[in-house]
Amino acid sequence: MRVGGSAAGAAAASADILGPLRLLLVLAAAAAASLTPQAGAACPSIVGRQRWGAAESQAVRYIAFPVPEVVVGHTAGAACSSLTTCSREVHTIQQQHRSQDFGDIGYSFLIGGDGLVYEGRGWHKQGAHTYGYNKRAIGVAFLGDYSDTPASAGQMAALRDLIRCGVELGELGEDVRLYGQRQVQSTESPGLALYQQLQDLPEWVERVPADPAVDRVMWRSKAN
Repeated sequence: MRVGGSAAGAAAASADILGPLRLLLVLAAAAAASLTPQAGAACPSIVGRQRWGAAESQAVRYIAFPVPEVVVGHTAGAACSSLTTCSREVHTIQQQHRSQDFGDIGYSFLIGGDGLVYEGRGWHKQGAHTYGYNKRAIGVAFLGDYSDTPASAGQMAALRDLIRCGVELGELGEDVRLYGQRQVQSTESPGLALYQQLQDLPEWVERVPADPAVDRVMWRSKAN
């Protein structure tokens, strides 16, 4: 009996099997890293795409980081106050955006009336939230209409924590600039009440720098 040879063969076979498995584990860990706070990072709890029932993205384009700007808007639609209702609303928005050929939900993150942050495209993928700023800004949308009603203290805390988290993780620049969407686009978003609240944040800037090069979003579809 060639016991040694059999053991060597078994070891080689095991290595062949474990090699791809190790790669999958590494990729899974990398994907989870964007949602797992690093030690010392002031990251809020983020409701991942799988938890709110996201459909698979049909378009992927990555954004260079650290990202210098954050644009805040509101969805101007239904408000929500629980994980269940907010997840349903985020899912509905994704369906609407996909029907408009966005390929996915347009926002990077969304903040619900429950004070939780919902993962849209996340840190690493270019969004479709603000014409001219998709390549250089993270887009954060508050779920609901904030024309007359201000965001809650919990929602504002979630935004502050998200920005701090991005800076500490190296996803956002240390001198990140925060705008209300109305500052860079002809829109009422994020609503007057929320816009006034944004002005209390240290990252908010009144004067927007010279217009960036307009980015006509070119989707890289899986079908291509």
